[in-house]
Amino acid sequence: TVVAMDHQARLYFRNQQIEFPELEKQLGQLAKQAGKSGLLLVLKVDKSVSYEKITRLADAAQAVGVRQTWLAARPRLFE
Repeated sequence: TVVAMDHQARLYFRNQQIEFPELEKQLGQLAKQAGKSGLLLVLKVDKSVSYEKITRLADAAQAVGVRQTWLAARPRLFE
């Protein structure tokens, strides 16, 4: 599962902008569906996003059942 975060820390999931509470809900549902195999979350984050915002998202994902989070930092997404 991939979530992108642009330079203004806007979140995108399944090619649509999404608010944080809705993303948590969706990730929780996907984590439940994944069961014992676990859910892998890949965060594609603009390099200008603060570490604090990235950590907040990763922590929230873990809290709803995501087992692994990978970070894919990229220069200037969505320009």
